Amino acid sequence: MTARRNVLFILADQLQAFALGCMGHSQIQTPNLDALAASGALFRNSYVEFPVCTQYRGVLMTGRYGAQTGITSFLQGPEPTSRCLADALNDHGMWTSYVGKWHLYEFYDMPVRPEQRCGFTRFVGYQSHNDYLDGVRFWDEDANCREFAGGHRTTATAAIAIERLREIPDDRDFALFVSFLSPHYPLQPAAEFEAQYRNVDIALRDNVRTPEQVFTPTYSPESPQPIETDPNFHRYGSSLGLFWQQYAAMVSQLDHEVGRILGELKRQGRDDDTLVIFTSDHGEMGGSHGAMNKGRWEEESTRVPMIVRSPGSPGGVGIDTPVSAGVDILPTILDWVGA
Repeated sequence: MTARRNVLFILADQLQAFALGCMGHSQIQTPNLDALAASGALFRNSYVEFPVCTQYRGVLMTGRYGAQTGITSFLQGPEPTSRCLADALNDHGMWTSYVGKWHLYEFYDMPVRPEQRCGFTRFVGYQSHNDYLDGVRFWDEDANCREFAGGHRTTATAAIAIERLREIPDDRDFALFVSFLSPHYPLQPAAEFEAQYRNVDIALRDNVRTPEQVFTPTYSPESPQPIETDPNFHRYGSSLGLFWQQYAAMVSQLDHEVGRILGELKRQGRDDDTLVIFTSDHGEMGGSHGAMNKGRWEEESTRVPMIVRSPGSPGGVGIDTPVSAGVDILPTILDWVGA
């Protein structure tokens, strides 16, 4: 019997490399990702070629450098003739599925059209909507809308991923891609995680200084103007300390939901034949060099966490050799599955 060769790829959004326990942060609690690193390989110097959402995703899907994809705005994606990662996996006979934030070709709260899905045969997600508490909607491959009224987007993303894991036919190898919005702004952690850091003075990097504007407004949905009228502004306003409390809460909530997905994988007995990759599309400046957000060629923006657990490989391995969390992913996955 041929050994199974499955893939679970989990993508965070705007997760700074230094904001995980396994990457050295002593206050931000990430027990599930720490455990994943302890059972696999932690790439301490993992970088993205283009530290912006859409541009990174174009690199991930095509395996081409950012300068080669032709993607220079939030309203672009790979050319229609591009052969993407899921195309190769489909040709290899795999069950391919994508869950969560897409952010290629379009920008707003809307379904992802079939021709925009870069070959994924099963798809439950949305283009881009920066809100965790309101308008939590996912559209499936048949354009059915599923709304999570009163739910949290991070929780909903994990719930759908678990559902998809349970739908995989027993006789099919699979490649499941799960794309979280978290911890991308606006910072709206669930109450239990927010409470966890309410009185914690989060240690900041030595190069941090308070920017002129800490708060980042959103465009989908559009933030009220002036920004002082935005309810999200009142979570941390111009306080970098409060920002990091909220950001830490978002990271811990993300870690919790990743743990749920990995728990389901183990429950099904598939963790022994599944390559697991966890990384982020870019980092977060978080006040370093007096800047917030991403899109800068600095460590905090271009360096991302990356953990890889490969069945049969030793765990607890730390790798300092620089690697790409973009162009290196496609050939790594194809090599693993034998495509």
